[in-house]
Parts: sequence; C-alpha cells; structure tokens
Amino acid sequence: AHDAEVIVNDGTASVTLTEYCLSELPEELIPIVAEFLGLALDSLGNFPVDVCLYTDPDIFTGIPSMVGEAGKIYSLTINYNSKTYTAQTKIPELIYLDSVYVKNQPDPDTDSLYRLYGMISDPDTLGNYYRYLTSQNGEPFYTGFASVTDDLFFNGQTFEFTVDRGIAPTEDYNVDTYGYFFTGDTAILKWCVIDQATYTFFTSLEFDSGTDGPFSSATIVQTNISNGGLGIWCGYGVTYDTVYVGE
Repeated sequence: AHDAEVIVNDGTASVTLTEYCLSELPEELIPIVAEFLGLALDSLGNFPVDVCLYTDPDIFTGIPSMVGEAGKIYSLTINYNSKTYTAQTKIPELIYLDSVYVKNQPDPDTDSLYRLYGMISDPDTLGNYYRYLTSQNGEPFYTGFASVTDDLFFNGQTFEFTVDRGIAPTEDYNVDTYGYFFTGDTAILKWCVIDQATYTFFTSLEFDSGTDGPFSSATIVQTNISNGGLGIWCGYGVTYDTVYVGE
C-alpha cells in the first residue's frame, strides 16, 4: 500500500520507515537493492517486477537508524486508510552450526554433483526453530522446497543433516540435479534461527505451494499480523558459512 505510516520499535527507540518503489530507484542503487532483496535483474539490468517497500530511511548510507540485535523484541505498527495493523517478533539468540561441508556422489557418472551437509548441536531446550537459504556463486539466496524445521524430533541432539541447494523461482526443476551443487561452485549457507510464528508461517506457505491441483484441499497461510493483515513480520538470527565445492 502506498503512503502508509510504518513504524518499528525495539523497546527503546522507534524508526518511521521510508517507502521506496523499485521503478523509481536511482541507477546506482539498483544492484544494491537487488542483492538486498534477493532478486535477479534481467538482461537489461532491470527488476523483474515493480514493487514498493518500506525500509530504514538510512539503509543505503551504510549506517541504518536501527540495527537488529539477537535477543530483542521488535514491534511493527502500520497505519493505513484509517486502520492500524500490528505485529511483534523476536530475533532469537544465534545457534551456530558445528560445521558445514560437502560430499560428492560416488558414481563416476555423477561425481561432479555435491551435496551440502551441516552438523548441529541443538540446545536441550525444546522449541528451537530454523530456516535455511543458500547462494550459489554469488547469486541471491534461495530456499529449497522445505526450508524450515523445528527441533521436536532432535531436541538436544548432535547430528548431520543435508541441505538442498536453493532454487530460483525462474529456474527449471531438474529431478536429477535438484538440491546439488557442482564442482567449482562457491556455496554459501545462510542459517537462520527463527521464532515459532515465523516457523508456522513458512510451514503453511510451503505446504500450500506444494499442494496445487484440482483435488488438493485449501491451506490457510498463517500470519502474525493483526486486524486481517497478511504476511509475516519476522526476525532472523543469522550466521553464514562458505564452502568451496570440489576443493
């Protein structure tokens, strides 16, 4: 919505966000915003869609007015068309992965394919939630088909897990190579600790995306925004790991 008043409060200070529309950005900001949003530019260097967003008024100066901190709660207030919408989220404390690495396929016909793995020691308090995204060779971060999990079945355990390479919305699905990285790739894993509301939103969204068809049942995508708002207000506790594939 254009011309809304959007305010973020961290319990101490408040920042009123500024609206930016992609079609109106100065040319020098386009690649910066594309990377920030995880959008791939077309062959002419333009955005594939024209949307407007609200962000910190000083975000492009490199010194934003408010910086997210692990352990803090952030409140969102939107005033638009005589209605008020609110939401609250917490940036959880960071939970680092023990290690991140790749393994290649033993079959000589597919030994250029590598699977990304992580090792985690989950804290022994039930109720940790995670989301992942990957970047391949400097491209934006994308998710696989199932990007979130809770720790219901591995609370307090140390174990190895596989990480699918994220797939761009415009990328053709290939059943033989889905989830793999390739020899020579630079793989970056963005590991996010999230709260329960964020987990519930993405779980319902991904379930809805995977149940298309005339005989599938409707799924209600969950939200934490009041007054009939849609979407999610979420905070990520993020760590990054880089792996050079095949080296």
